[in-house]
Amino acid sequence: MKKSFSLYILLSLLFLNFYNTSFSQEGLDLYKTNKQNYFIEEYNLRESEYLRKTDICSPALVLLFAIFPLNPIVLHEDENFQFGLTKEFSIWKFNYGRIAFEYSRIFRGNNKNHYRFSYNYDIPLGDKKSPERLSIGIGYFTDSKNKGFFPQITYSYALSVCKPFGALMPYAKLRYTFITDENKSNIYDVSAGVAFFIYF
Repeated sequence: MKKSFSLYILLSLLFLNFYNTSFSQEGLDLYKTNKQNYFIEEYNLRESEYLRKTDICSPALVLLFAIFPLNPIVLHEDENFQFGLTKEFSIWKFNYGRIAFEYSRIFRGNNKNHYRFSYNYDIPLGDKKSPERLSIGIGYFTDSKNKGFFPQITYSYALSVCKPFGALMPYAKLRYTFITDENKSNIYDVSAGVAFFIYF
């Protein structure tokens, strides 16, 4: 468990470092001159009064949003229901989709750690500026012993928290994982919560 938690923290720090080094002042200037191509303009993201009055882009708050909250996940495997916590990080580019990493900690005796890498294409619901999206994705799964591939479908709603690059994504997700070992059970899971993603 300590190794998994350490890996989770390491990935979070790497994510924060990527955030700080990737989006320089030059990127902000590009946003100002070409903002019609960015996520806020295209999806009309909402902000609360608190977020509008706060320097929400501080590294500490970005890291907080990147790590928390952890989200519940329920999965069905080997004719049993299992429960756990999961967290997803995404990098999104308009018109190209999202690349996501998800780590899940399952509350059971073995194969507790699930790792998933996926590509997701987001379809706006309603007009082009709607923050509501239906995402269709495919990805790779491993728990260090078993491997597999999965399709997934996600309903989400984008909320801006760090203009112009960071956002929270309340979501509900359905997924079915095909395990490559024929002697192992496939996995069906449902999760819901809040993910954090950056976009450019």
